[in-house]
Amino acid sequence: MRAAATWCGLAALGSGLILCAVAAGASPFAAVPLLAFAAAELLWGIGALRMGRAPAPRTALVVAAGAVALLAALLFAGDAAALPLLALAAMQWSAALLVARDLRRARDRRSGAADTPVTGDGAVPAADPRAGSTREPAGSLRREPVRGPGRVVLVLAVQGMLIAAITTPALAHTEPGASALPHGVSHAH
Repeated sequence: MRAAATWCGLAALGSGLILCAVAAGASPFAAVPLLAFAAAELLWGIGALRMGRAPAPRTALVVAAGAVALLAALLFAGDAAALPLLALAAMQWSAALLVARDLRRARDRRSGAADTPVTGDGAVPAADPRAGSTREPAGSLRREPVRGPGRVVLVLAVQGMLIAAITTPALAHTEPGASALPHGVSHAH
């Protein structure tokens, strides 16, 4: 399991929860697209965690851009508080950057550009036949370093804590979060 995929999956789950809370406090006109984005985020997050990679990465980039545009419109319309929208934007864009990086790396691996040195003027230097080639064959896949279960658990725990640290205050600043009981207070009977 790759750390970038788990971050993207957890960020999508956090974003989906915040979108559900923002939709619960929004007007009916805004709630429908918010709930559609929330469902997409939750399903995509589960898929990313299950598959160990970003599912439909190009589509995910388009949806992330659309979600941030919708959030900006909600902010300017006054339908939502700034903190939940900033948390959403941060998680959306961090996941989008990781997805874009993975797409670029995959493209570079397919074209061999990642292994080809380029000089300052853009020319590819001629290979020295006396030197051994350090390039991998065109069709070879690089192996990821072996990771033990301890490292995987540590990465998941740290990422989960970061997402919780971003998501929890954002949920508290939504309309449903504002009407929630404070911790330690019970209902009076």
